[in-house]
Amino acid sequence: MIRVTPHTLGTLTGVEVKADQQAILFADLPSMTAEPLSDAETTRHLAEIDDIIRTKRFRVIGAGDDRSVWDRGWGEVADATRQTDHVTIETLKPQYFHNEVPLRFDGRYVRPTSDYFEYYAGIAIRRQAMLTYLNGCSSLLELGCGTGLNLLLAAELFGGARLAGTDWARPTLDLLGHLGRSLGRGIDGRLLDFFADDGWASLPITPETDILTCHALEQVGDRVGPVLDRLIASAPRRCLHLEPVLEFYDQTAPLDAIAARYHQTRGYLAAFWPHLQAAEAAGRIRILAAKRVKLGNLYHEAYSTVVWEPAR
Repeated sequence: MIRVTPHTLGTLTGVEVKADQQAILFADLPSMTAEPLSDAETTRHLAEIDDIIRTKRFRVIGAGDDRSVWDRGWGEVADATRQTDHVTIETLKPQYFHNEVPLRFDGRYVRPTSDYFEYYAGIAIRRQAMLTYLNGCSSLLELGCGTGLNLLLAAELFGGARLAGTDWARPTLDLLGHLGRSLGRGIDGRLLDFFADDGWASLPITPETDILTCHALEQVGDRVGPVLDRLIASAPRRCLHLEPVLEFYDQTAPLDAIAARYHQTRGYLAAFWPHLQAAEAAGRIRILAAKRVKLGNLYHEAYSTVVWEPAR
């Protein structure tokens, strides 16, 4: 039996969980348990994924109307959220988290024996990343904030910090407004298209602002370079990314090799890590952390952590 504990969380993220953090990281989370799949089951899933990749039975990033997908998805969450005055991690759960579906955990496939294993383990990972790398945060801007889940977590972790979020889907503004009313505080919500020139200059970024992206830059594909350059030029205090990073896979391992193929075929984030390395080599930024986080769905990992700050 596999169980997410402070020790296993530290193994996944490469960051030891301190004793005084345990209650915070696991607050309001149910038990997270799973069992490893057999070699035969793993082989069968790899074959199924190989067929899915070869036949491209998925939406390829940039090949269609990506925005309508998120307008519809976040709109459904916004409609459900309006039914309650108290917004929680349950009401902000994105629909792409499924129950009792095999997933990736520490380099192998496992079958959850508890509800929404990946979602709740991912919340512990997000909390740990924010506490570890954004300690002392007084102002947080999340780009591509979706349902506002991470801003809810940040409100719980950072008390009076100023919170802001952007997304290119309009329903996000409704979600952030409702979240702010539930928390009794203002949350600055804005529409922002990563690829449009307008909107960037007016973002609330100061030398005290921390910037967060989580499963957001993955949708940028191979156009991430200009987005990163805008972030670097904005000179925030620090940037924390939780994203799928192609270069972190060990492609000699079967699960990693097929994840890399899936990542590339879907058109997910490309040249993100090399661009940041080049920016550091040019003296533009300082990379503070780069860690692979071995949690993900059946197809790939999406929580790897990269932290950087502008060169001062």
